Amino acid sequence: MRKNNQFIMRRARISQKAITIWLIISLVALVLTIAVLFISTSVKKYDVQSLELHEKKLMQEISVIGSLKKEQKGLEGLQKELQYKVRKVEKVGSTKHNTPYYYLKEVAAIIPEQVVLQSFSFDTKGIDLEGVSFNVSSITRFMRKLAQSELFKKPKLVSMNRNEEVADGNVKFVIHVLKR
Repeated sequence: MRKNNQFIMRRARISQKAITIWLIISLVALVLTIAVLFISTSVKKYDVQSLELHEKKLMQEISVIGSLKKEQKGLEGLQKELQYKVRKVEKVGSTKHNTPYYYLKEVAAIIPEQVVLQSFSFDTKGIDLEGVSFNVSSITRFMRKLAQSELFKKPKLVSMNRNEEVADGNVKFVIHVLKR
């Protein structure tokens, strides 16, 4: 029996050692698992903070982009307005040669001294010039200069009168001339 008791005792000691070793290994494994979880949690917490910071920066950038889009729309509106005004100025610039002033300036440059202009009528087709001349030859010279001008074509004598209303033998006339 003694052998049996010794055998049981040895077995109990081996079992105790095995249990102790198992407990130590389990404890080390538990500590390592806790350490890994702690490190993993710390890394994830850092990642979450990093992502939150990145999200905040992205939101700021989106806000800036939104304000830039508004500014871009405003600038596009200003650009369209500017283009409209430039077209308007170009149109005015191109029509400055089609204004009564421009034609009257040309008439003033070519009118003989013996001719006095009394009326200047301007429309889309032509110009009517009414005036008085000291003689018929001055009217003829004036019509010739109108025909030679770059602004006028086909001057036509509509009427010419010598009557008592016009003093000193002056000749009253009406000339219609077309614009080129």
